[in-house]
Amino acid sequence: MNTIEATEDTPKINLDSSNNYLSIVGISAPEDAVEFYQPILDWLSSMQNDTPQEITLKFRFNYYNTATSLLTLQIMKSLDKLHKENCTTKIIWCHEEEDNAMIEAGNIYKENLYNCEFLFESYPKPSSQ
Repeated sequence: MNTIEATEDTPKINLDSSNNYLSIVGISAPEDAVEFYQPILDWLSSMQNDTPQEITLKFRFNYYNTATSLLTLQIMKSLDKLHKENCTTKIIWCHEEEDNAMIEAGNIYKENLYNCEFLFESYPKPSSQ
């Protein structure tokens, strides 16, 4: 498993290539989103040659900027293409309960995909201290 720890501007990324599972968790506002997310795009691209049976991507952003939004769609569309190669693909879009903006964003992504199973997963809003 490969893990990139979160920073102030970038999310934690867990890539378990043996189980074809990727999670992206936290704040995503990297200075260069293309450079930051390119390894994920490369990983998905490499699967075109040896398509696995199943891949799951889990997104749980606390906040993400416009550049991340565009790369997120690109990542999802790459996954969508793999589904056409007889690969079961699943995206899990996590959001705080009642976070309408994040739910709406998930719905927009879902509308742009044709093959992936797209699931919403809510989690409780952290209590303020």
